[in-house]
Amino acid sequence: MSCSNNKTLTQFPENLPWCPENLVMENNSIANMHKNALNPCGDTIINMSLRNCGIKTIENGVFRNFYKLVFLDLRNNTIKKIHEDIFIGLTSINEIHFEYNLLEEVERSDNDLLEQEETPKGYLYLNNNNLKRFEGGLPRRMEVMYLENNAIEEIVPETSVYSLVSCTHST
Repeated sequence: MSCSNNKTLTQFPENLPWCPENLVMENNSIANMHKNALNPCGDTIINMSLRNCGIKTIENGVFRNFYKLVFLDLRNNTIKKIHEDIFIGLTSINEIHFEYNLLEEVERSDNDLLEQEETPKGYLYLNNNNLKRFEGGLPRRMEVMYLENNAIEEIVPETSVYSLVSCTHST
């Protein structure tokens, strides 16, 4: 299902007649992802692209029932802060894109539902943001993390569950 290039779309559609496996809502004007925004479709969506939608905030638990979601693209938004609890329920996730946002803070959770996977897999892209300090705060099931073009000054030791592929930054 595609709802792209519709700058007048300011929230997620409610009461969809059916739930798609692929949801593409690129180039819209959705400022906030509310906790129950796509709840009815959580057990159906496999791929979700929300690129360039002007998203500023993502509420914790928004992906709680998205156990089939494999690919999540949130590139080119204006997200400044994310909390690890937004990823509770993403048990199949393999690729997450947060490039070209305004990320300054990634907050780690103490939630027991976010235990480290025995065999991590997947890719986490945090390139081209404003991160200075990284202390985790994203799905612990990810195996590889990309941090190019951030102003990283510190990676907290507890984040060693990630394999850091590249961490360059421009001045």
